[in-house]
Parts: sequence; structure tokens; C-alpha cells
Amino acid sequence: MKGIKTEGFGVFDSPEYLQAQISSAGAKCSARGLAKLAAAMAGGGETQGHRVLGQSALNALHTEPVERSMTIMENRFTQGGLAQFKESDAAIGPLEAGMSAGRGGFYGWLGLGGSVFQWHPEHRIGFAYVPTALNPIDVFNERGKSYQEEILRCVAAMA
Repeated sequence: MKGIKTEGFGVFDSPEYLQAQISSAGAKCSARGLAKLAAAMAGGGETQGHRVLGQSALNALHTEPVERSMTIMENRFTQGGLAQFKESDAAIGPLEAGMSAGRGGFYGWLGLGGSVFQWHPEHRIGFAYVPTALNPIDVFNERGKSYQEEILRCVAAMA
């Protein structure tokens, strides 16, 4: 594409792309903002006394997960476009293990360079991780996953 920078993160770094508003790629937000939204998703559509999503919409967003190939690995997405993570997916293969191990029960997705935006409805956990230094080789967002695993350990210890 003429005039689009191709080094670094490629098109994601270009001034043209940075001006775009594409909710499924290149979101421009803070970890705090994502965490507030994730808390609402994990809290039945409500957070801090504010309803941000109706119960029927929340239910519809999480229903009918379908297993699909993502070119190099298997994953499952709901009718609302959310990835549903299951610990059992780790047995499918090494890529699926990298994606799912430690994230069982979470819904949401990951971002290029290490970001994580997910929630766990059963445990009512909203989670967001947005690193200052993006790392394009952290394909499975392992830095954020280590925090998710620790949160689940804390929940288990409290039970």
C-alpha cells in the first residue's frame, strides 16, 4: 500500500491505521478501561451499580461456541465473536496449549504484542493487561497469562 509504513508492526504502526477505529483490531484504550468493561462482562453486564449490557444481550454474546481452525490452530468462538477458552484444549496440540492452558473458563481475546482482554463469568473475574512495551514475539500473551493463572490460584485458595 502506497505510503503505509511496513517496518516494525507493519500496517499497525502506520499513521493511517492509527487513525482508524477498528474495534476488532488495534483498539486504542487503557488497561483500566478494558478492566472496567471486563468487570461488567464478568458481573452479569453490570459494574459499580451501572448496567452496561442487558442480561439477554450478555447471554447471547456468550452462546453457541463453534470450533474453527484459525489457520495454524483450533479455537472456539461464540456467536458474539468471543473466544471461549477451555483447559481441555491444551491437549489438542502445542499451539492450542499455548493459547488455552491457564485460561480455562475465560472469554474474550488477546492483542498483538501481549495485551489480554478477558473475563471469567463463573468466578466473576474481569481481566485486562496492556503492556507498555509491546512484544510481537509473545504470540500467546504469556506475560498476561501468568497473571491470569495467579488470579485463578487466589480464587481457588479463597474457596
